Amino acid sequence: MESGFLAIDCGNTRLKTTLFTGGSPAEVCAFGSADVEGLLTYMELNGVEGAAMVSVGRTDVRLVETVRQGVADNFLLLTHNTPLPISIGYETPDTLGLDRVAAAAGARCVCRQCDCVIADAGTALTVDYLTAGGVYRGGTISPGVRMQLSALHEGTHLLPHITVAECGEYYREMGYDLRRNRCARNTRSAIIEGVVGGVIDRLRCSVSAGEKLLVTGGDGELLCKLLNGCDGLSSGAVISAPHLIAVGLKYIFDEYEKVI
Repeated sequence: MESGFLAIDCGNTRLKTTLFTGGSPAEVCAFGSADVEGLLTYMELNGVEGAAMVSVGRTDVRLVETVRQGVADNFLLLTHNTPLPISIGYETPDTLGLDRVAAAAGARCVCRQCDCVIADAGTALTVDYLTAGGVYRGGTISPGVRMQLSALHEGTHLLPHITVAECGEYYREMGYDLRRNRCARNTRSAIIEGVVGGVIDRLRCSVSAGEKLLVTGGDGELLCKLLNGCDGLSSGAVISAPHLIAVGLKYIFDEYEKVI
């Protein structure tokens, strides 16, 4: 069996893992945040010999030490003190989310010749900027699609709860053409157009001529399909990058090994 490398993205409720074989992402799996034994078994079954981890919240020491031992110390936990292959031009680097750092490193690995806009469409929507020279300039944070849909339902008496899957079905029926129903004539359509259409407008306005827009995160697939049909975005400007954080973790790990 070919040895593998595992990138581990620790969220608030689950662990998202990306298995690399031959240097490329090969498989994505999810584990409960407390399923340390299940993760270790998965590593053993897939011959994982190296790993890197990023956490968006409090780091689980037991998880870290279990993974570290499972790969015989061939392990990197991304922290604010980790040497990086990019420069951080942020006024408060110690408060910068490490998932955003990993995504920026992934963008550097994917696109070295141009300025990049990085959209991570998860619970929150982060939009970050990386120069062609590898300088992270900062960005913005706003509620993601799911959070906006939930807020409209929970914060009002009459508006229905709509899922991202329903949004996907709605746009699929319209051939992912944003121009067909921007003036919605029923409440469900009005919510979908307001939330998803608003996010698309936000992302479209974030990209300048010559820049690439890399889209990742749980809602990235839907957003990419809609963005690729947008007026004002040149052909090839939008890149679907579902493994961006994992690619960034591996890139940081590989570069880190060179300096230790």
